[in-house]
Amino acid sequence: MTIIQLYKYQEGDATVVSPRDPGVAYEPMYRLIAEEGKEITDGTTVTTCIDVESTEGWREYDPNASDDYATAGKILLGEEE
Repeated sequence: MTIIQLYKYQEGDATVVSPRDPGVAYEPMYRLIAEEGKEITDGTTVTTCIDVESTEGWREYDPNASDDYATAGKILLGEEE
């Protein structure tokens, strides 16, 4: 999984999320990108790319590998810590 630092800040009335340091006050965010052929999940959402406020709880898995797929199913069902 690739993790890219993002910056969330206000520009006038707009909220901007950018990979460039704005040079003003910002809140950190992260873009999580699954490797080719894989998916990421936090136990609720399954996706290949997402912007989040924290990387905690996110895991990458291979939906084509039976062991990883079973683990992802357990995460989604809340059966794995």
